[in-house]
Amino acid sequence: EVHLELADEYAGRALYAEAMKECERALDLKKAHGDALDEADAMVRLGVALGTTGKNGEGIAWVNKGLKVFNARRDEAGIARATTELGVLMANSGEDPLTAKEHLIDALVYHHEHDNIDMLVKSYYALGRTSFLFEENPAKTLKNYYKVIELLRNQSGRTEVKNNTLAGAYNNSGLVYLHAQENTLAIEYFKKALESLPEDGNAMFKGIMNFNLAVLHHRLADFEAAHGHLDVAVSLNDEYGTAYFREALHAWRGRFYLKQGRLDSAQHYRDLTQGLDDQDQSKLPVNYTFLGDVSFAEQNFEEAREHYESAMSKNFNEGGIFANDDVEAVMGASRCAKALGNLLRAFELQEKYYAMRDSVMEVRRIPAISLSETREEVSLREKEERRRVEQEREEAKSRNFLQYSAGLFVIVILLLL
Repeated sequence: EVHLELADEYAGRALYAEAMKECERALDLKKAHGDALDEADAMVRLGVALGTTGKNGEGIAWVNKGLKVFNARRDEAGIARATTELGVLMANSGEDPLTAKEHLIDALVYHHEHDNIDMLVKSYYALGRTSFLFEENPAKTLKNYYKVIELLRNQSGRTEVKNNTLAGAYNNSGLVYLHAQENTLAIEYFKKALESLPEDGNAMFKGIMNFNLAVLHHRLADFEAAHGHLDVAVSLNDEYGTAYFREALHAWRGRFYLKQGRLDSAQHYRDLTQGLDDQDQSKLPVNYTFLGDVSFAEQNFEEAREHYESAMSKNFNEGGIFANDDVEAVMGASRCAKALGNLLRAFELQEKYYAMRDSVMEVRRIPAISLSETREEVSLREKEERRRVEQEREEAKSRNFLQYSAGLFVIVILLLL
């Protein structure tokens, strides 16, 4: 149990490799000294830890092993928890979102009946992810994440809550508005996400939130703020992050400079993105788009066309409502075709671009109101205010009782004397 507690502590600080090691130690000890249910519990915990390091396949295998034991022993609590964790891992892997959703919903009834807040939070958070990435349903995405927010804030009984998951829910809600081009509202959500992070919280969450804010300020042409937030993201990624994210940060820094008209600086970050041997190592669509933008600025239209085509072939579901910044590759390819004299291809790509941009209109139907004025936020504040008034009323009763009791005590003593 001590190793599992350490694993939780490490995971909360985004030290996932260390968390996984502690789970492995816990499993070894439970195999040696625990019963079958203890071992199954450790299997599930190890599976979850593997998922946080990106090894979703291995994680799913371990959770399934634990679930098999829980089913054999007819342990309802274990079955519900393992089913939820399986759904979370499958949602994160993205391979079978429909089955992931089925697992999550199957276990929800048990968690609601037993008021298991932690599992409910995990379930709705994962359902928010599936709504965002796979169902492409912005309204359902916001509903699921706000359920997470409500559960966590109700659990604490305070308006100001510091929690990694709460911060993540605000961040992911903000992404809906980011992709809807509701930039001011998205900034409000991301700032709320940063405010909700504990001081010793997940460092990479903080990096990602600052990256999102950097992108938004870039859209608003506030380059000082954009570079400032990107500096924070780079610093945190250097210490806790990955080469994959670093590549994206290089590309976005270059995009900022390009929009500022600083081609030499953009070229420097283009070179960093491509690598020292000048071989294109980019795997992210946004990076190919950036490379195309630099080549287009250099008037190397054929090279720019190749980069844009790479982005278009490797990135997104073209009909997806969240295809937003990446679809700029399609417009870039259209501009290249026009520059190269292929006007028919230019027109076809331009039509495709506008069709893809139109697919985000469902998101824009969400009322763009301030976070503090949303129905959910107002409802939460009202609940918290009622809870505060009730608590003050109970405290007042308690004080009055103590004062009355003290009076009786004095009277009794006096009578006895």
